Amino acid sequence: STCYDPFLWDRVTPVHLNLGAGAWQAMLADPEAEEYHAGDLQFGPIQVNDVAIRIKGGNSITAVAQTGTQRFSFKIDLNEYVPLQKLCGLKKLLLHNGWGDPSLLREHLAYRLARALDLPAPRTAFVDLTVEGQHLGVYLMVEPVDDDFFLEEHFADDKGDLYQADAPAGSLEDLGDAFADYPGLSPKNNQDTTDHAALLTFISVLNHGTPQEWPAVLRVKDALRYLAWN
Repeated sequence: STCYDPFLWDRVTPVHLNLGAGAWQAMLADPEAEEYHAGDLQFGPIQVNDVAIRIKGGNSITAVAQTGTQRFSFKIDLNEYVPLQKLCGLKKLLLHNGWGDPSLLREHLAYRLARALDLPAPRTAFVDLTVEGQHLGVYLMVEPVDDDFFLEEHFADDKGDLYQADAPAGSLEDLGDAFADYPGLSPKNNQDTTDHAALLTFISVLNHGTPQEWPAVLRVKDALRYLAWN
């Protein structure tokens, strides 16, 4: 099928995940394992086979499980099993169930505002999700920040180190001179090649440098714009 922008705001795209009954039951039996299972993705008219599918959500997984529903959030990795496989340029997709926000609008509108402010922010769209024949309803599809497409779109040099800050430990407070001192910061790319020097320099300058030194490690105007948006 012909590719198109999957993040369209004027429609709710039907999405089917076909895992096989055994894999789906295994996911439901232990959702907190967050293990990938092989399946097929039907995104509107586009079929992508042999993708990796797992439940995601951290603390919300337990909360959803306790409700007795199957409306978990999901992560789909299209090239886990098939190298270089993509959906219209995307290697990964996130499907958010709106736990804590039944309107499903807060994240969508916040990212839309961020993009209007020229801040790097994920694209979003709405999908109507069915997993292994079980209709789960409307989800918010979110572009992963660690996807190649996102980095290429927003950064002239997209080969730098990308980190995820996990609350509450993932602050930029100076905790030491070694990356091991920062358990709340986890690398999302370049895991086998980085020495984390850029991150450690960044933290040192933020905590101990003068304002005149900040522009060497921080896009100050973007940071201020981000704080205002947040």
